Amino acid sequence: MRLSSIDHLQVRVTYGDVVSTPIPGGDGISGFVSSIETVGSPTVDTKSPTANNSTDCNGFSSPSNAHASDNVYATGSGDIANFSTMYRTFGFTIPASKTITKVELLLESKCNSTGVTHVIDIGTPGSPDTCGNFNSVGSGSVFDPLAEAVRAFDVTAAKVWVPADFDNANLRVLVTALHGQV
Repeated sequence: MRLSSIDHLQVRVTYGDVVSTPIPGGDGISGFVSSIETVGSPTVDTKSPTANNSTDCNGFSSPSNAHASDNVYATGSGDIANFSTMYRTFGFTIPASKTITKVELLLESKCNSTGVTHVIDIGTPGSPDTCGNFNSVGSGSVFDPLAEAVRAFDVTAAKVWVPADFDNANLRVLVTALHGQV
């Protein structure tokens, strides 16, 4: 019997203030001076969920066990099945004036045999609190994670991220384990 084990889920956001650095010399014709925009002194903030919901889906047993990295697992078992739990309430407080430069989903997971895929999705801002109505904006997946490891999925390119996307009212992450399915 296949067993999926989720030890920990996190969202990591990098943000900061946009800084314009002039490039001396300009184009020499119009006097225009070019500049490069970068994020100065970026902040990297990593948060774990404090709530979850398995309404209308075949949820992991003990889904709250994925709130911390402590070798206590949210699990799903069966040879041909899928298990999903939506996680929320991450507790980010990113000031509205900041620019988001990177968004990553981190999943610490393992399984006991081949034929298991773990999929992690981040929802559109304000995605509904049910699995069946979840609207994914970006995802990542890993096949056969036999050894427990933390895997990072970069979803930065999925959309133009703004600080409000990470408010507790908006942020939803769906974790799914697919057993014996491609």
